[in-house]
Amino acid sequence: MNYIQVEVTRNCSEKCLVCPHRKWKMTGEMDLNLFLKVSNLFPNYDVVYLQGWGEPLQHSKIVEMLEIAKKKSKKILLELTLTMN
Repeated sequence: MNYIQVEVTRNCSEKCLVCPHRKWKMTGEMDLNLFLKVSNLFPNYDVVYLQGWGEPLQHSKIVEMLEIAKKKSKKILLELTLTMN
């Protein structure tokens, strides 16, 4: 599968056993303008995978990012904890 992985945020409220968040508190989110620049690569891939060390749904601009990704990609995957704390 030809895919691009984009970590849109490192913010997460969970304490999963396998995650480095348990030891190091990582925070921050990708700027929307940077996401727009990265999104120009999306047509080159079969899948845009929004995931990383954070919970994508906690990004303040995730709706806008999903709208951009929907226009520029064939398929979008998210890895979620489904928490909004």
